[in-house]
Amino acid sequence: EVAEQLIEAGVDILNIQDLVNGVESIAGICKGRVCIDLDIDRQRITPFGAPEEVRRHIEYVVKTLSLREGGLMLVAGIYPPTPFENIKALVEAMENHMWLH
Repeated sequence: EVAEQLIEAGVDILNIQDLVNGVESIAGICKGRVCIDLDIDRQRITPFGAPEEVRRHIEYVVKTLSLREGGLMLVAGIYPPTPFENIKALVEAMENHMWLH
C-alpha cells in the first residue's frame, strides 16, 4: 500500500479520495498516524445523491476519521451537474460537523 509507505517515510498529510479508497480502510491505515486531507466524493454522492445522503456521508466520514486532537481536513470539489440543494447540504454538513469532537 502506497499510503503505508508514505507514512513510514514521514509524510505529515495525505490527500486521499474517500469512496475510491474506502473510509474504513483509510481509518485503518491513517487515523492517528497522519493528517488525512479527505477528498469528498464528487462522482456519485455529491452530484447525484439526495441532499440527506450528502449530509449522512459527511457525518460518517467525520465520525470515522476525526480525532479530538485533529488530523482531518475535508476537500470538496463541486462540478456540474451537482444541484444547488446538494451543494447547500454539503456546506451545511461540513459546518455542522467541523467541531464534532
